[in-house]
Amino acid sequence: MKYAAIATALTLSLTVAGVVSWHTLRPRDPAPELPPPGAFRPGTCRTIAEPVLSLARLAHRAEDRPTVPATDRAELAKAQNVLVSARSGAAKDLADALDGLVVAIGYARLRVDSGTFEPSYLRDVDTARQKLQAACVAWPGGGVEARMRSAASTLGASGRG
Repeated sequence: MKYAAIATALTLSLTVAGVVSWHTLRPRDPAPELPPPGAFRPGTCRTIAEPVLSLARLAHRAEDRPTVPATDRAELAKAQNVLVSARSGAAKDLADALDGLVVAIGYARLRVDSGTFEPSYLRDVDTARQKLQAACVAWPGGGVEARMRSAASTLGASGRG
């Protein structure tokens, strides 16, 4: 009986250690490719470029962390303040995307402050950020695929490739 209890405890310990090490040592997804701030349309979009890109890096860095460090909380607050300030001069379609991101950040911050944070709240922030970025980025479609199609058509038109 004593050996069975020891074997069970050892098996549980090894299982927990395996799960923890898999979670912390598993390969991370590569950082998302982000446009340079200059790719954001002039005006409101260019004003909010840095906070939008900062939020993308924060979301990637945070991934599935169960907590938000103080530096990331400060970054969320700073980005939200810039977005709120930029809201007044924004066109209607851009204002809606700004509102969506401001609300998502606010909800995540509220949940962090109340001790009820879950990683899905930062995923919601990133989803809203992607919508705003797509509305602001100067290349068609705002994504990598659009740039690749554009580059391919340029190469095809020049006779190379």
